[in-house]
Amino acid sequence: MFDIFLIQRENKGKPIIDKKEYYDVILSNKKSDHNNKFYWINCLNPTEEELKILSDITGIKKYHFSDVLLDTERATISKGKWLFISYSAVNMALDNTTSLGIFSYKNVLITIEKEPIRSINKYKYILAEKKRTSVFYEGKSSFIYHIFDGIDDDFRKKINSEMKKIKKMEEGGFKSSPKKNEEIYESIVNHIYLQNALSSNLEVLNAIRKGKLAEFRKLKDNFLELYEDQKELLYMEKIQKDITNTLFEFYSSSSMHEMNETMKKITGWGFIILLPTLLASIYGMNFRVIPFSQGTDAFLYMNVVMFLMMVGQYLFLRKIKWL
Repeated sequence: MFDIFLIQRENKGKPIIDKKEYYDVILSNKKSDHNNKFYWINCLNPTEEELKILSDITGIKKYHFSDVLLDTERATISKGKWLFISYSAVNMALDNTTSLGIFSYKNVLITIEKEPIRSINKYKYILAEKKRTSVFYEGKSSFIYHIFDGIDDDFRKKINSEMKKIKKMEEGGFKSSPKKNEEIYESIVNHIYLQNALSSNLEVLNAIRKGKLAEFRKLKDNFLELYEDQKELLYMEKIQKDITNTLFEFYSSSSMHEMNETMKKITGWGFIILLPTLLASIYGMNFRVIPFSQGTDAFLYMNVVMFLMMVGQYLFLRKIKWL
């Protein structure tokens, strides 16, 4: 799905936003990138036909667009005729990470999402409602910075959300349960995805803050601040991942301990039943003469003996804390 916007401003600084159809946008023009005007084309999970249209208009190979939609796509940055940036983001709706592709050339900015990204949706809403915001005043490069800044805010919210989940589990007590173990395992998987996403994003921001890309040099300080925030997020994520791993190991050990305790009790009751069963088996043998088997009270005596044996075994197992 395409969303096309022409973003410009009047001399007074009021943004004028006109939504355009993709066939009205001529990307092959030679207009230079400036602060007053640029086209923004956003594609949410585009179809093969839409990718072909983008490829025909821009001259970019279709697979460059489709690669962004792959789950294995890692945040990266490369510069040719078009500046290409792949950046990891948080899909808050599905509780996982997703990728954002950015293609920039002259006065054209193309963003491709596999899943909805809150930072992108926010600015699409602002543009669609023709609301005023200073984000667009400084041009395309500044807009990219604000998108990244919004994505990092989403990562912070996601990490805080995972922290709250773990604290809630801890407040629920340290008794293990299958549901709790499953929740912790899911949290560990989320942390792995978050850490990989933040690490690769950090590499992209590092390249920008070093001034390797001309169009971002004026915003070098902004991206340096963003880079430092990203480092802090990665540090927070690593700590949280370690806490979650420790908690998972604790609950796993707790589950093993509970299983061992259960096995001890089963073994203990089996031991209690063993000796009376052995005695009953002996007296059930088909022999003519068995000691103490004769007499009118033999049956009662044998039951008393078996009962006393069971009581003795039970007291012994209680003493060694097997029951």
